[in-house]
This record gives sequence, structure tokens and C-alpha cells, in this order.
Amino acid sequence: MLEAALVAILSDTSFFKTSSSKTFGYCSEILAHLEKEGMDYHEISSFADSYLDDSQKIGVAKSLGRLKYKMIGDTIICYSTAGLCESHVASGLIEIGMDVAFVAKELPPSAGGGCKVSARANARTDLDMAKLMGKLGVLLNGAGGGHSKAAGATCKATPEDAVRKCVELAAKELER
Repeated sequence: MLEAALVAILSDTSFFKTSSSKTFGYCSEILAHLEKEGMDYHEISSFADSYLDDSQKIGVAKSLGRLKYKMIGDTIICYSTAGLCESHVASGLIEIGMDVAFVAKELPPSAGGGCKVSARANARTDLDMAKLMGKLGVLLNGAGGGHSKAAGATCKATPEDAVRKCVELAAKELER
């Protein structure tokens, strides 16, 4: 049970990139218990790593092929659409040094249609992605939220329209 809690924390915080001192305190307590049971942090943390299969890798490559960007001051906003793995693409763009990333994928009719948007920002960017995704959800008849630097929304829009609206909303916030 403690292993699952630690894996969830590692995954949710992108290996402590979006953590607070409380998070480190909780993890320290969890690790102390696990070490008494002979468990190893490196072994447990490997379960939080995500590995893509070949079809997912191809989907990510296609999404990168559709990638666009916009400069707002000194902030680079990247945006694209994806068939799958939109959150991996958005996170990956931040990992390689982009400032803001929006990636949307179409949702099937069985899931209500529309699209899902994943939004990410680096720590230096003065944007609250949870608030931005909340606004997007309201504007496009959906719902949004999350963390300040990693959030998402579902919308009643095409993926292309949703990411364009994301860029518009981010630009307005950055130009304030």
C-alpha cells in the first residue's frame, strides 16, 4: 500500500518537480517505512516511469510533426493536436525546454465527443495552468482544472479550436 502511495506521489509531481516541503516530508516518512521492509527507492520509482509502446511513439512523432509555436514576449508557447498520448507530448515539450505547451486530442462519441487538452508550463512561466484550463472549460462548454503547472480540460470543440483558444487565453494572461 505504501509503495502505491509513493508511486502516485512520484507520478503526480513529475518526480518532485511540482512538490512542496510537505510532499518531501510525507515521502520521507513513507521511505523510512519501506526501507525497514527492505524496499528500495530506485525499485519503487521505476513503476512511476512511463514507457510508450511503438504505436504510442508513432503517435507522439505525428503530434510533433504538427507542432506550432507562438512567441509572447520571451515566452514560447507550443501547441499541437494528438491522436493519443497528448499528456506525454505536452510534458515532453516542457522537458526539452519549452515554456508552455498545449496538446489536444479528439474524444470519441462514446466519451461524449469534443476533445481533451493537456496543458503544461515550466516553473519560470508566470501562468497558472489550472486557472487557464478552468477558463477554457467554461468557454468551450466543458470543465478544466489541475495543478498550477500541469492541468487539463475537456471541451466541446475540435482539438484545433481548443488549442487555438488556449494560446489566445495564455497570450492575454502573459500580456497583462
